[in-house]
Amino acid sequence: MLSGREVQEQFKKEVADFLADLEHENELQAILRGHLYIENELVKLLKGVLVEPTYVLSNNFGFMNKLSLAVGLGLITKDAFDVYRRFNTIRNNYAHKLSYKVTEADLNSIKQLIRGEIERDFNLWIFEQSSIYANEKDVLIQLRIVIAFLWSYIGILVYEKEMKKHRTYLIGIFKELNLLVAECKKEGNMSQEVKSRGLELLKIFDGIYSSDYDQLIPELGVIKEFFNR
Repeated sequence: MLSGREVQEQFKKEVADFLADLEHENELQAILRGHLYIENELVKLLKGVLVEPTYVLSNNFGFMNKLSLAVGLGLITKDAFDVYRRFNTIRNNYAHKLSYKVTEADLNSIKQLIRGEIERDFNLWIFEQSSIYANEKDVLIQLRIVIAFLWSYIGILVYEKEMKKHRTYLIGIFKELNLLVAECKKEGNMSQEVKSRGLELLKIFDGIYSSDYDQLIPELGVIKEFFNR
């Protein structure tokens, strides 16, 4: 398992790489590549909750199937579903109509669907990216903004779930360490088996720890001292 810090750095790099790729894409490339990136994040999101993802996420299980499943599992909202479905329609128009070009009306049809929780995140994204995409009146730049947001919105959900998994795992280790300490105090001594397990858990903890769990440090220091004496 990657450490919390490694997960953070990996996500930051993915965002930077995606934005850099998107900045140099033409309209067609931006839509097709953006769609692939978004679908990839959907797959990550679904894999995080499905017990046997390979039985579901086959080659025949398309974008809309993945999107519908994500809504059904409560991973994304119905409002978000409408936005991604509209983007998927535009992508399909590009794939099947040789002369198709995205218009401002197409972009507005996506933006008009951005409401509820996703609207708050979209407005924040626009604010954060305003220095990169200064000319928001240009259709291609607007397209890049929307695609980048649609990708990052699911990407952040994936990232948050990964960090939650780390936290749950670390807290489980922390609880076991506390139980071992309590057992030793009750027995009045520490067996070699218990000490080995405690040191093993501390090593695992240190390997995947990140500053997000600083609130655990005070007690952790006491536990380290206990097992290393």
